[in-house]
Amino acid sequence: MIRGRLVRLARNIERSRWDYPYSIWTMTGGTFINTFGGSMVFPIFSLYFTAKFGLTLAEAGLLSTTFVIGSIVGQPLGGFLIDRLGRKGIMVFALVAEATFSMGMALAPNVPVLVIDVLLFGLSVPMFNPASAAMVADLVPPNRRAASYGLLRVAANAGVALGPTLAAAMLALQRRPDGTLPPNAYLPLFVGDAVTSLIFAWIITRRLRESKPEVTPATADAASHSARPREGSGSGYAHIFRDSTFMIFVALYGLVGVVYSQMNTTFGVYMNRLFGIPQEHYGLMLASNAAMVVLFQFSIARWVDRHERSQMLALGAALYGAGFGLIGFVRTSVMFEVAVIILTLGEMVIIPASQTLAADLAPIDMRGRYQAVYGLAAGLGFGIGPVVAGYLFDVGRGQWIWIGSLIIGLAVAVGYRAFGPMLNRRQAAAA
Repeated sequence: MIRGRLVRLARNIERSRWDYPYSIWTMTGGTFINTFGGSMVFPIFSLYFTAKFGLTLAEAGLLSTTFVIGSIVGQPLGGFLIDRLGRKGIMVFALVAEATFSMGMALAPNVPVLVIDVLLFGLSVPMFNPASAAMVADLVPPNRRAASYGLLRVAANAGVALGPTLAAAMLALQRRPDGTLPPNAYLPLFVGDAVTSLIFAWIITRRLRESKPEVTPATADAASHSARPREGSGSGYAHIFRDSTFMIFVALYGLVGVVYSQMNTTFGVYMNRLFGIPQEHYGLMLASNAAMVVLFQFSIARWVDRHERSQMLALGAALYGAGFGLIGFVRTSVMFEVAVIILTLGEMVIIPASQTLAADLAPIDMRGRYQAVYGLAAGLGFGIGPVVAGYLFDVGRGQWIWIGSLIIGLAVAVGYRAFGPMLNRRQAAAA
């Protein structure tokens, strides 16, 4: 079945190769390479911090918070630079920074240096995503944007599916007979991340052209007014924060981030501690999530392109609510896997739809900043979700994590349908 689906996926991509610019395919290949390397180290950050530096899990969690603090500054700064300087240079900068600070974390001699590395990592690396998303919006017409973002997600998830497998094999080969690892066991993983980031940076330098539109002041003013009719004035981020339609959209999407953040944080602990389900089963569920995205995302994203954005956002949020909500009412691995399938369907609908809408609503001279605010909203949701869920779990109210996810998912779905006419008018004006 999987082999047949892979064959159909390859045929669909082959038939569609002329529908998308060469640059999109270049970015797709580079995304796979970079995500493959990055996924060798990102899942083991906490393990590495505790093993090398003797940190507690709580202290390792604070390092993750340091990364988030850096990204809160880095994404808006990146959005500004993307619109001023262009997409290509910022993408290369972010990838070189990833290579530099990844190696810095691997070679850090003490905790203070590690903290500085993590902070700089968070400040610079998140600049890549808004630059990449803005370039897609520059190159692809609105009716093909969801599929283009879908292609990048297929590549990223293929990398995520393979990277941790190689990392686990590399650590297993270094494990001593007594079960311990040598002091530099994690170094090859960080080297792999650095090398793949530099390869992608080289590909961008040699194979991609700058896509930033040339906009005259008069054109920019006309674009801003057509994209944001009768919603006040302002420039830069003031313009965005006065854009009530866009801010409603990203606020609702931030709530979606609160729900989805449970996938990689609370979900595995909940199954293991309350129902005794081994962590290996959780790993298989994460693998099934990535496999579904690889096999079905491109086809679903093309389907999303043919439907109204607000409907797709509402459908995705409802599936999130149903999938995560189901977790609170089941007890077996099979039923937890059913929940993962449902929420993954929601993921494959709402992520390309939301990325596309963020691109559709942005004036052509502000795509980087709009994408930065969109990414920041999702990031804040991912930061808030585990904190709230952790508190509920610690006080013995773990089931309310999933009941709350159900309520939030359905509420966001209703919100997107209620604001659908407003979003449609703005999208039409922007077009």
